[in-house]
Formats: sequence, structure tokens, C-alpha cells
Amino acid sequence: MRAFIIPALAASALACGGAQAQERTGMPAVAGAERGGMPAVNPRRATADPDAAMYRTQDEFRSWSRKAGNPRILLFWNVALTDESSSRYRLRAQEDVTVEAYRGTVTRSTDAVIEAERTTGGPSAWLDRDDEGDLESAYVTAFVRAGANLVDRAALMRKVSAARNQDDRVDQQFMETLAVEEGIDYLVEVLPEYRSGSATGMIFGIRVLHVPSSRVVATFRTEARPAAGPERLVARPGGFQRERDERITPDLVAETLASETMRGFL
Repeated sequence: MRAFIIPALAASALACGGAQAQERTGMPAVAGAERGGMPAVNPRRATADPDAAMYRTQDEFRSWSRKAGNPRILLFWNVALTDESSSRYRLRAQEDVTVEAYRGTVTRSTDAVIEAERTTGGPSAWLDRDDEGDLESAYVTAFVRAGANLVDRAALMRKVSAARNQDDRVDQQFMETLAVEEGIDYLVEVLPEYRSGSATGMIFGIRVLHVPSSRVVATFRTEARPAAGPERLVARPGGFQRERDERITPDLVAETLASETMRGFL
């Protein structure tokens, strides 16, 4: 039976092919549009860019900076500008003890060091080195990309220290004061810290100062939460639900933070 069915199917296919060929003889060519007279298919709805508002703020900041004459902005990252005008130190003693045993003989050596330890200044919060490096790098990059005339704090302090004596150089607060006076128009202070209840795991304190007048331009605290991704339908128990994906990465958090800081200038 099987050997019969296959040739029969083949013969049927050939017959159909022949019939179709006969039916198309002398017919006009098929038009390019197969849906002649039908309305055009609606194009797919464009997906909104979740970062559109952030980019608009950066463009507005670029225009503001250009109109303001590209003011010099000094960044204090994880360093607070306090009211202490000079650094304070204390003597710190450290003792290292080494015990060695060799052929029944035990020796003990002691290395004692007394040094001056600064008790003012330093980082505002202790962060993981990789976390801090990623956040600061992306934050600075966002400002540079927006055309900011950003001045590096460490480089400026090194520059002003070259003209000071050794006693002045050990006073960090004094050196910061000299650095701020080096034609700086605005000072931006960013104080990051970990926060377990935050969506980004961080909380940032931002302060923008107009240096010549000592005027506070903006001050706020933020999680710097990036905008969620495009809305999409997801199959869940009970049916489809509309959801948005979180886009919390160090780069996007820092760029969002930079955008929120730029808004303080406008």
C-alpha cells in the first residue's frame, strides 16, 4: 500500500502543477502591491528613549555654560568643604612585633613608629574602590561630554602647593582654600554613601556653590535612579502585565546623578 500511495501523490502534484500552469496562461503580470486598494499597514510605534530627558538636560547645560562664558567648575568628590580653615593632627604610635624561631632559639623584634596623623579632611565616606572609581569616572565623563569647564581638585591643589613652603603644604584645608581662590566660579560637592533602603544602593548629597559670592546655588539628596526601560507585556500568572525593566548600573547611576546636578545650574 505504501509503495502505491507515494507515486499516486506525485502524479496528483504534477497534475495540479499542470492545471495551475494552464490557469495562468495569458494572465497579466502580478502587480507589485499585493494589497491593491487596501489601506497601508500602520508602522510600528516608535519606542521612547528612556534617557531622552537626561540628554535634554545635558544639552540645556551645554547652552547655559556657553552663554555664561564657560565658568570654571571645581569638583569635590567624596570630600566635604567644611568650615575648618586648617588641618589638625595628632601623634599616632604604631608598634610591629615579629617573633621568629630557629633551631630552638626564639627571637622577638619590635619596630615602633610615631607619626603625625591628620584628623581633619579625608574622604567623607569609605566606599569600595571599584564602586567609587566607576561612579566618579562616569560622573566626570558626563560633565565633560556636556562641555563643562571642569577642574580637577587634586591637580589644582598640586599646582598651588608648588608656590608654598613645606609647612603650608601639610595643611590640606589651607591648600583647598588657595585652590578655590584660583579663579574658580562654581564648586560642586558630591558626597556618596551606601544606603540599603535605596533603589540604587546609594544616596548622594549634592551641593553647588557660586564661589565668588559664596552663594548656595543648589543642594539636594538623591538616589540617582535611572529611568526605567520601555514598557513591555510580560506573561504572569493570571495574564499579561505591563512592566518596565530597571536599568541600574554604575554608569547610568552616575550619568543620572550628573544630569540632576546640571539641572541645579539652570
